[in-house]
Amino acid sequence: MINNKHLRIKMIENDVNSYDELAKKMRMTKQNLHCKIKEKINWNIKDIRKLKDLLNLTAEDINKIFFN
Repeated sequence: MINNKHLRIKMIENDVNSYDELAKKMRMTKQNLHCKIKEKINWNIKDIRKLKDLLNLTAEDINKIFFN
C-alpha cells in the first residue's frame, strides 16, 4: 500500500500542490496516477524513477512510500 501521507509531504516540500500537478509533471494522466496510488495498476521502475527525480526522493523516502 502506498504511504499517501509521506508522498504528500514530499510533494509539498517540492512545491507540487496537487495530484493533478504531479500527474502533469510525470507525463501521465490523472486517471493513471490515481489508479497507481490506489494500487489498481502496479508502479514500474520508470515511473518510480520519474517520481524520485521530480520529488528529490532518497532511497529511504522510496522505502517509506512504497514498502511501509
